[in-house]
Amino acid sequence: MIVVMAFLSIIIVGCNNASKEESKTEEVLSMSFEGNWQRTFQLGVDSLQYVYYNISADSIEYIMEGPLPLNYTMAVDTFVSKDNRIVATLNDVHYVIFIKHFNADSISLFKEQMDSRAEALARLFPADTVSGHFSSWYTYYPNKK
Repeated sequence: MIVVMAFLSIIIVGCNNASKEESKTEEVLSMSFEGNWQRTFQLGVDSLQYVYYNISADSIEYIMEGPLPLNYTMAVDTFVSKDNRIVATLNDVHYVIFIKHFNADSISLFKEQMDSRAEALARLFPADTVSGHFSSWYTYYPNKK
């Protein structure tokens, strides 16, 4: 009986470790949409706002130029290729970023601030119609800078 219990324990631990390894493999696959992306939009009368995402495997730089300037770099914590989900952090702030419809000419990106890494990993893929303050789908184009 003890031998059977020990054998079952080894099998269960082995299955759990295999699941963890599969998850880690999923998290480290390359992001084929790495690069420098930009969009421009009207922010009031005669006022343009520029937004840039410089995406690499280990960080995402976010830059806004225009009337509302902002610049910060998030560290990439996790990438899940199944739904093109990036979990990134800046200090103790967590973000989830989803990518869809990407090719050499454009990329659609959604970013949302989350309360925790677990919440970012659990966030459902946003609907095409989702709209919120700084949390909507936007299309970006290659930045030639």
